[in-house]
Amino acid sequence: MLRFEGLKKMKAKEIPVFDLIKRSVITVEPDAPIQAAAHLMKEEGIGCLVVMDSRDPVGMVTERDFLTKILAEGRPYHAIRVKDVMSSPLMTISPNTSVFTAAEKMVELGVRRFPVMDEDKILGVITETDLLQFAPDLIEVTRAYLPPEGEMVGGGTYF
Repeated sequence: MLRFEGLKKMKAKEIPVFDLIKRSVITVEPDAPIQAAAHLMKEEGIGCLVVMDSRDPVGMVTERDFLTKILAEGRPYHAIRVKDVMSSPLMTISPNTSVFTAAEKMVELGVRRFPVMDEDKILGVITETDLLQFAPDLIEVTRAYLPPEGEMVGGGTYF
């Protein structure tokens, strides 16, 4: 959702992530079967779903969660629910966070995507790919830190 002419000419430190949101958020319930979540991600062509408990975002399930928490462990997926493998608590950023700051926070927290929230409303999801498509030079920032293998990063709201 580019909001104004010449957006790409402005510096990444000045552009808010809100201006890069491309699509609405696709959600799933915590008790949904993991296979249904995988099917939804495939149909939508996305790499994550925001997990909503009623109206509250409670976590996120990603392709990496499928890989590291199900497949790599050899778990049978038939009885697994989204809540069993989702990342929680949900780490979010505000719509006014700059593209550059979002990239720095992704590195700091070891994540590749953030839901963009304005108070209690999810406006969209911004991904590392979105940031790099807008400002390819941010690759130097996003590749500056890789967490040690197996290290899990905590959650919360930032900014």
